[in-house]
Amino acid sequence: MGLKKGSVLKNAFDTYTVQEPKGAGGSGVVYEVLDSEGSACAIKILDPTKTNTVRLKRFKNEIDFCSRNAHKNIVRVLGTGITETGATFYVMPLYSCTLREVMSKGIKPNAVLPIFRQILDGTEAAHLKGVWHRDLKPENILYSL
Repeated sequence: MGLKKGSVLKNAFDTYTVQEPKGAGGSGVVYEVLDSEGSACAIKILDPTKTNTVRLKRFKNEIDFCSRNAHKNIVRVLGTGITETGATFYVMPLYSCTLREVMSKGIKPNAVLPIFRQILDGTEAAHLKGVWHRDLKPENILYSL
């Protein structure tokens, strides 16, 4: 499923040019892309070779929830689409790194509680809407420096 630099993804409202892969997980890949105005964002693509009805339903729920939610500690979905090969994707803001990367560089003691509070605030907001993350770990917590 690996897209190459310069590959183009489209949806009804925009065109996205792949810059580089940012990460991969159990069900998909995230790429840094540029939209038609040259702004950087990210696209998460559900890997069709790993897709079954359960994963597709979870991905749809993720898109639906993040499209409706406006909490500052929950990723926003900016758009959705389908690749030429039929893989479902969504567009989200580009974050500079994950919590795992921040941890590996070291976190100052006075910054730990504010970061933890943001994680708990986002998790609580999701739980209050009846949504559970199912894979909350440092690699899945996005962070902007």
